[in-house]
Amino acid sequence: MLTAAIESATEKGRHTSPSLVAEISTLFFSRGRGRGHAIPDLEIVRELAQITDAITVQFVSYATGAATFRAEGQPVIDLGLPEENSFVETIRLASRTIERFRPQVVISHEEFGAVVAAKLAGIPSIFVCTWLPPVDSIAAEAVALADSVLIIERPGLFPVLPGLADRLTHVGPILRKMKYSLEDRAQVRGELGIEPDALTILVVPGGAWPEAVAPIWDTVLGAFLAAQRPAKRLIWLAGQDFKLLQERSAGVLGIDVIEYCTPVERLIVAADVVITKGTHGISLDAASVGVPSISLSTGQNPIDEVLVPRIHNNVALMANAVSSSILLEYIEAVTDGATPRPPLRAGLYDKPGATLAAEHIAEAIRRLTT
Repeated sequence: MLTAAIESATEKGRHTSPSLVAEISTLFFSRGRGRGHAIPDLEIVRELAQITDAITVQFVSYATGAATFRAEGQPVIDLGLPEENSFVETIRLASRTIERFRPQVVISHEEFGAVVAAKLAGIPSIFVCTWLPPVDSIAAEAVALADSVLIIERPGLFPVLPGLADRLTHVGPILRKMKYSLEDRAQVRGELGIEPDALTILVVPGGAWPEAVAPIWDTVLGAFLAAQRPAKRLIWLAGQDFKLLQERSAGVLGIDVIEYCTPVERLIVAADVVITKGTHGISLDAASVGVPSISLSTGQNPIDEVLVPRIHNNVALMANAVSSSILLEYIEAVTDGATPRPPLRAGLYDKPGATLAAEHIAEAIRRLTT
């Protein structure tokens, strides 16, 4: 078992954290698969900076996650791992990074190997997640090693692991502070050259789901071309598919393929509907500004398939069960304007999720380093 395998090594290398001092160093390991970890982690750390200046945070990531931090102007240690990273190799590289920087606390957002590496180094850890793994899995053993577990979702969605209840806190979803709202739609459409009455479809597939893995291009394109509107636009935030989809869309009027956009809500508020591949983060973004979303899941991300259908203005569909004509029916239904869709409430309790997460982390760090 994972826990037993590292227990003796942990005892030999146990690190005694110093008392609370003017500055506490942390390494924040953010899973690099897609942007869905980096974006909320940035929000949490921004809130943390508002609470205290005694905690320094250094992000550690790889692949799309590391690219996202760099695009947002945030320094990041890039582990050089692929999107589908090896558990063992992640432990090795995380251990090397921890040994080099010797943080007082390790924070890990769904990077299970980083928690193992922290335990081996005798350094306390905080695990951040939207879901909990099944009992008796390697991932569950890794989570059990964390000194504090923070779930950035509502309670009741995933069973609590045995022995974890007293270390676990739910704070609700992390919603980004948006720079644009639906009140800015006319202005943003003018800046983007989109007609005021144009049917505008925004596709945000998620960084971890290229067309080679989860294809929806033909279905969406067919629905777009069949839409009987005097003016229409299709904006596709392509990421690693940028060149491929640029070639596919060449010569088709009304289609814009974009490689990256920040802040992404500038595109969201311009859109009548957002289409995803069942991606949790962008579905929350759309809901937070009151724009409906349609998720075309390919069945490859079971966690998001639990979370996304619970978002109040999302229509959750299976990609292999949807034709272009069916998708168009749903697009017409959610963009008819007959049913107002209020923005998603900012927090689970009396504060936004990012604020609650930052407060929990600050308190956990205080406790773990005293």
